[in-house]
Amino acid sequence: MGNLKPGVNVYGYVYAESGVGEHTRLLVSALGEGGIDYAVVPFTETVSRQESKFDDFGSKDPDYDINIIGVNADSVPLFLERFGHSCLKDRYTIGLWAWELEEFPDWMAKSADFLDEVWANSSFSARSIACKICKPVQPFPLPIKTPDPPPRTRVELALPEDYLFMFCFDLDSLFARKNPIAVIEAFKMAFSSGEGPRLIVKSINGDRHAGQAESIREAAAGRPDIEYRDGYLPADDQKAFINACDAYVSLHRSEGFGLTMAEAMALGKPVIATAYSGNLDFMNENNSFLVPYDSTEIGPGSEPYPADAIWAEPELEAAARAMRRVYEDQDEALRRGRRAVRDVETFHSPAVRARFIVDRIQRVRIELQQRQSSPSPVAIAGAQTTSDRPGVSMEKIAELNALIGNIGGLIARGPDSDAHAALGGLGKLVRRLALRSVRNLSLYQTEVNSALLGAIGALAETQSGASVSAGSKEVPIAAELRSTAQIMEGLATDCELRFEGIDDVARDLRLAAARLRGLVL
Repeated sequence: MGNLKPGVNVYGYVYAESGVGEHTRLLVSALGEGGIDYAVVPFTETVSRQESKFDDFGSKDPDYDINIIGVNADSVPLFLERFGHSCLKDRYTIGLWAWELEEFPDWMAKSADFLDEVWANSSFSARSIACKICKPVQPFPLPIKTPDPPPRTRVELALPEDYLFMFCFDLDSLFARKNPIAVIEAFKMAFSSGEGPRLIVKSINGDRHAGQAESIREAAAGRPDIEYRDGYLPADDQKAFINACDAYVSLHRSEGFGLTMAEAMALGKPVIATAYSGNLDFMNENNSFLVPYDSTEIGPGSEPYPADAIWAEPELEAAARAMRRVYEDQDEALRRGRRAVRDVETFHSPAVRARFIVDRIQRVRIELQQRQSSPSPVAIAGAQTTSDRPGVSMEKIAELNALIGNIGGLIARGPDSDAHAALGGLGKLVRRLALRSVRNLSLYQTEVNSALLGAIGALAETQSGASVSAGSKEVPIAAELRSTAQIMEGLATDCELRFEGIDDVARDLRLAAARLRGLVL
């Protein structure tokens, strides 16, 4: 890479008051935690307001050997028009992408041609993108940075003093996907007018979506305990706004990640949300209140999403029950909020995410050195097999490591003998998957297998004992078992769609997932 220095050039919407702008800002915070040299180059070609505070530009000179471009797939061509292809020359270029549906569009997938790999903002997004591109796809659930809101009273924020539910969203991010009307309808089902609780629905960019903003006002009409507001607040006041609520609600149909939910959890708020999509990287039944859903076709009028694509329709009655539960048992709600804070700090902070970045950048440099010194028909970074079907690339390693981490989370819980047996079998199955599906990645195979076996071994030695008995009150292990089963089922789907010769592994993964789920029914 010539005279380029080791480090990262970050391009992104660092001034934009939007989710994709926050993606880049969070990435920069993780780079700093990892002690990685970086330079930040702002990109401003977006309709979002550009008044977010940002001054962490690193060295300012983008003369490092790795690029991370915080621009979604649809905007990569625009980015290259602005900066030119020369910014890619002699550099390893990573795209930081978000996507909200289970299927990634073919026309967006073409943007991967300009990149060496993609980091997706959640495991959900990664599975979608990996099915459509042949470049490595890394799940990179965004760091969750605990907000530090200024001390603002509800009076200063013009908020009521009653028990307050809240939902905040950007109308530019698609009204139907954010689903604010569902929050209003569920609140109406949960509480009669004047009963006590209040609901605030807060949006931005309503001036560009006047009809949709009016539909929210109509849904809230006749209920003085429901208020709709639109408009930007200063960044600090927006944080204070969320911090002022008692509970946060998102009945989204799909999310690439779910930043406002993550921020509310980091502030210790009980969060009620649809049990679907990117938010499940950081939400579970122990740290939040998850709402079941039915799968449904999107239908016309939600471009750029295809009408025949699938997303979630949250069950409004279940959402209403969750709202009622949070209001009536505020001690339990606060306990879940405290658990959310602990989980965010332990598993999702910028310091935790920095470990992935440091490790991945080190491996990229090793791969590039190997590629330059020992050219091979199968480049490790590209992870292509000789088959006409795409082979395993680094996203599979990341998913396996996510599964290992999930199992590791069970170690401290001390499951009973049935869980030991199920997870012991899981270890054998996933080890088999690692051995057979990542055979082209010998550099990582030993590490994955040893880490997995180490987690299983530690689990087997645990003596503390926690019940997952049917009929008893659910304890923390139940959610972890369900989450592990969900990851296994995702791996099974990938086996069937992407890899030759391991259909039996997919079958065994599904059987083991069913067994895990059976433990907590």
